[in-house]
Amino acid sequence: MVDRRKPRPYSRDRAESYRDGILFVIATEGEKTEKQYFDGMFVSRRYQVRTIGADRRGKSSPKHVLQRIDEFKKEYEFENDDEFWLVIDVDRWKQQQISYFVKEALKKGCKLAVSNPCFELFLYLHTKDMSEEESGKEYKAKDMKKMAQSTGAVNERGDVRIENLKGKEKLAVKRARKMDENSSHRWPRKTGTHVYKLVDKLIENI
Repeated sequence: MVDRRKPRPYSRDRAESYRDGILFVIATEGEKTEKQYFDGMFVSRRYQVRTIGADRRGKSSPKHVLQRIDEFKKEYEFENDDEFWLVIDVDRWKQQQISYFVKEALKKGCKLAVSNPCFELFLYLHTKDMSEEESGKEYKAKDMKKMAQSTGAVNERGDVRIENLKGKEKLAVKRARKMDENSSHRWPRKTGTHVYKLVDKLIENI
């Protein structure tokens, strides 16, 4: 009888090392920045990270992020302790859209790492803290991206400079947690990022 079980989504060259490890599947709104960060920063023999970024067709809405997780689940086999995370920004979406998306994601067993205004805030926090006055401001995504560039977290093309961030993950988590006035909220209502919740899990399991 032919074995028709779906394969585990491990990279072939790493399958032996990760056979019994947890898999973190991370679907992102962005095409490259988030993927560069997670793939470049987190390598462990105890787990594997699979980052699913947006394609070049521009399908980056929260709905499409969730669809990519659904498609990935259909293709591969998963264990009970594998985790599915959605990394999105609130800068381009209305509160009603975010609220609906969050409810649908939780129904499907996904965890959330939402940033306000954008993911680059978490990169910024690796190299610089925000004062109380700064964290109380509302930022547009383009301004936050410039701020991240000014600290050396990303270059002028928006590529993540891993060499400037490596070893500062715990510091970024600490700073992001300090900014999180109400961690029970499913996404930050003010300037803040819940990416720290995902990164904290990755650090814990290294």
